[in-house]
Amino acid sequence: MGRRGAWYYRNDGTDQAPIWSLQSRDFLQNQMIDLGRGAYPAFTDFNQDGLLDMVVSCKERYLGPGNTPSMLSRFQNVGTESAPAFAQLDTNWLSIPTYGVESVSAAFGDLDGDGDDELLLGDELGYLHLWTNTAEPGTMADYTLTIPSVTDATGTVIDVGQFATPVFEDLDGDGDLDLLVGEKNGGIVMFENTGSTETAEFSLVTASAGLIDIDNEQGINGFPTPKILEYDNQTWLISGNELGRIQVFSMPENPLANAESEWTEWTNNWNGYQEGLFSAPAAADLDNDGIPDLVVGGRDGGLTLWRGGAEDAIRVCSPLVDGIDNFPNPTAAEWRPAPNPISAGSPLKVPSSKLVILDVTGREIACLKAQAGSVKIPLDLPSGTYLIRPEGTQNATGASPNWKSARRLVVVADR
Repeated sequence: MGRRGAWYYRNDGTDQAPIWSLQSRDFLQNQMIDLGRGAYPAFTDFNQDGLLDMVVSCKERYLGPGNTPSMLSRFQNVGTESAPAFAQLDTNWLSIPTYGVESVSAAFGDLDGDGDDELLLGDELGYLHLWTNTAEPGTMADYTLTIPSVTDATGTVIDVGQFATPVFEDLDGDGDLDLLVGEKNGGIVMFENTGSTETAEFSLVTASAGLIDIDNEQGINGFPTPKILEYDNQTWLISGNELGRIQVFSMPENPLANAESEWTEWTNNWNGYQEGLFSAPAAADLDNDGIPDLVVGGRDGGLTLWRGGAEDAIRVCSPLVDGIDNFPNPTAAEWRPAPNPISAGSPLKVPSSKLVILDVTGREIACLKAQAGSVKIPLDLPSGTYLIRPEGTQNATGASPNWKSARRLVVVADR
């Protein structure tokens, strides 16, 4: 449903005289990642601590009738090099809905040679949008939209058709990042970086890299979600599709020079995986064992984690079922709500002029104006877990990103 599934009521009475007590409005959903409709994962180290973090694009999050924006969520890796664990930091990172783009898909790569990753977003109309990371080395990423519609080396706006899903890779071994973009009809568009490691410029090579035509249901739309996997001295292109399967293609040694030759399809149903339509994979070695692991999103908005558990990572993966922590307190935040839990009707100090209260699905419940550096939690706010987000000049573009994310707050009845 995108927001809430089953409501759980506990019987505090008897079989003959039941007394139903509401325990949860999101039974089972509260134990898993569920972002709405369409989840597209990507990896980057956004806090520069040496561990890969995860950013997930959501095609649509249901916030009410006619209000289903596309959003980004950050998941910080709070585990270790050998045991990843992800804590959700926010539900609307970078406030993507304010830019009017829909069905976004994220790619990360260093395009200016400063050692950190830029963010490239593809959208439903086939365009690309570039956010530059302006943070100091070793600090939390701070992104600024610098190119609303990315152009190629000739100055022409890049438009791949519909549902652009980008990924970066150094395809010719010259040290800079080239670009592949999936498009709705099933093809992969290839661009060569004809600029430099400090100033990227993209030149169209082909609109049909490797003659790939991603599988689909009716011979029309493939909805490819390409990613690059490197393993055992071989580079593979993996892609989800409309059917929910993952296809794997063996890439030639120099893909740019062989852009219009046919790339061998290794399998059209990797691992037999098919747990929902519109699959979107991302591969990375999350447990530092030398074998790529896999995160797969799907149309229902959830994620599945798989550990590469065999010598041939292209054929066998085993489930990773203990790697997700749901909405824990961010460990690297500068502001932590206190007291937490808090009684309804009590004051809460805030670092901003306003405080927005949301439910755990991202739906806004209240916007409180601060007085003398604090807000009063509404006396009639039901007990439960909420997300709170500071708002004001402290959260404007250029402010420390540690003030911008939502925090978890537990409210209990006033005693």
